[in-house]
Amino acid sequence: MIPIVFIHRGYADYLVQVIQQAVRTCGAANVYLLGDEANRDCCENWFAIEDFVSEDCLRLEKAYVHYSYTGEQYERFCLQRYFILSGFMEYHGWSEAYLCDSDLLIFEDLASQPMDQYDAAFSVCEYPVYFGECASPHCSYWKREHLEDFTGYLLDIYEHCRELIETIYQYHCDHDVLWVSAICDMVWLTGWKQQKVKQGMRFLNMNEPIEMNGEKVVWDHNLSVSDNAHMGEYAYRRSLHMKKVSFQIHKPYFFLQSGGKVRALTLHCQGGKKKYVTLLASCSNCYPRYLWTNIVDVMRKRVFHRH
Repeated sequence: MIPIVFIHRGYADYLVQVIQQAVRTCGAANVYLLGDEANRDCCENWFAIEDFVSEDCLRLEKAYVHYSYTGEQYERFCLQRYFILSGFMEYHGWSEAYLCDSDLLIFEDLASQPMDQYDAAFSVCEYPVYFGECASPHCSYWKREHLEDFTGYLLDIYEHCRELIETIYQYHCDHDVLWVSAICDMVWLTGWKQQKVKQGMRFLNMNEPIEMNGEKVVWDHNLSVSDNAHMGEYAYRRSLHMKKVSFQIHKPYFFLQSGGKVRALTLHCQGGKKKYVTLLASCSNCYPRYLWTNIVDVMRKRVFHRH
């Protein structure tokens, strides 16, 4: 069985629901949360993040330079979590594990899926960014040796390649693609993946549909966009600002713009889509409930900004 690891600081209602969904789907023994005191009760297999902050993790903290439109502390931690996961895997003696974001709903028993044929797996979508595509680790599979290689790659970038960081950031500014990715872990995950695939790494792009039990399945890149492996790939509900999702026997499906449907193994409720976690976890197809949730959220934001 492959362990599923969430890393999250602080408490959030959606975190509780995401963990509960993972436990229902993959089994309590296979789901782990690396967190802090605020979320100690959110998962049976809880461990403190601080116990796995390594020397290399501190080296990255010291070398880190911030070139992003999001918060510095947030982006630095997004990089450090790979080091934390590596230490956690070493502590348990694991050779493989999934790293999952705390806004990822899992609808397939990932823990029991055979992944021996891959060295790493995560989402990659074509975008007009520096590397020509954007990788995302929100549901990523790692063999430990390759995770350790990636953390070494990150250290080398921040300790020795300041010019490359500035070049990529300027490219994204010049091409107005900061909305996709300024300089964050997704940029380096993309660059590392391209380098390693050329060297023979066995890689699965989770955004590309594969066959499973006689049907096409895919991992969700981001509910907020119609993109998955390609831009504008799936049907999109503009009123909800998310991919069109329909549940059949408690399984979510996406609809290709070109026709046909694909089963989604996960739903990535990134950003504002966290407000739909409760409905999605309950496999609701009731469109008015989503619409009402969206309206209530908009009204709350207006009241907040007014004050």
